[in-house]
Amino acid sequence: MSNVVRFGVSIPKELLEKFDEIIKRKGFAKRSEAIRHLIMKYIYEEEKLEEERIVIGVLTLVYDHKEKHTDENLTELQHRYLDIIRANLHIHIDERKCSEVIILRGKFKDIKEICGKLSSLKGIIYDKLIIIH
Repeated sequence: MSNVVRFGVSIPKELLEKFDEIIKRKGFAKRSEAIRHLIMKYIYEEEKLEEERIVIGVLTLVYDHKEKHTDENLTELQHRYLDIIRANLHIHIDERKCSEVIILRGKFKDIKEICGKLSSLKGIIYDKLIIIH
């Protein structure tokens, strides 16, 4: 690769330890290889579909429901997009964590935008968007 750029990332120690375990198990020689792989995968998934194409999206979120305002913010955002969000399922995981599975139908660009807003809310621990096209 030409024009390689070094950059720093600050993450919690526990998260880095788990990441190191996974990259070792998957066989990456270095953290930078694993990070490069994840970035390329993320870019591919973001760019692979035509922006105007009508698709179905399934967004899975895991969040800490004791984080202040997370529940309310999730509900408020979902109500803003009633024309695209078709259904959701709420699941209690344990005393702190909940999951929302949200079904969306609309233009790919709109689904990406909505999912980005939902996934970036404070209290979100995990997000995964699956596009069915």
